[in-house]
Amino acid sequence: VRGASGPGWQEVNKAAKERTKTDVAVVPFTLPDSDHYPFGAVRIPAVMMWVSTAVDAHQPSDTADKIDFARAAEAARYAMAMILTLADQTARIAYTPSPIPDLGLIGGLATSAEADAAGLSGDDSGLKVTGVIAGLPSAEAGLMVGDLILEFADYKFRRSDSLAALMAKQREVLEGKYGNTLTVTVLRDKQRSQRIIKMR
Repeated sequence: VRGASGPGWQEVNKAAKERTKTDVAVVPFTLPDSDHYPFGAVRIPAVMMWVSTAVDAHQPSDTADKIDFARAAEAARYAMAMILTLADQTARIAYTPSPIPDLGLIGGLATSAEADAAGLSGDDSGLKVTGVIAGLPSAEAGLMVGDLILEFADYKFRRSDSLAALMAKQREVLEGKYGNTLTVTVLRDKQRSQRIIKMR
């Protein structure tokens, strides 16, 4: 369970575990990497269930034979237990801000075809911007949906980057390990430019 943006989720997860006897790992803050993020960005408590173990998730090579149906079914039972617990409550879970900065940016590693179309060669790639939240640092830096971020805090994106490596880098950035002022190299309409993101 990721993005447990509020202390009330602890009780919900505890109740779901008791109902299903399933242990889950909980990431207690919102990360800008999936469907739960836009809710957290506007202070609505939300969570996301992460089930996939495929290293090539969201890539053309991520085929149906890699689905762990037993794991998916277990996650569905756990999600239902969470929903039933929420339905029994008399008040909505209170929102708690993430303890790490929010860049207001949603993105994913470009596919090889997208990197080729952008004119990149070899192992070069970029982070494709798929969402920018108004009023947050990425929007203030002028980033736009469709931009391709080639470098972020001195990190050059590669086609061979693993999802785990990208998530680790993202967390390091959000935890401030690269400072509060981040330089990004952006490719937009085949033109490169640099933008400055100021975290707060």
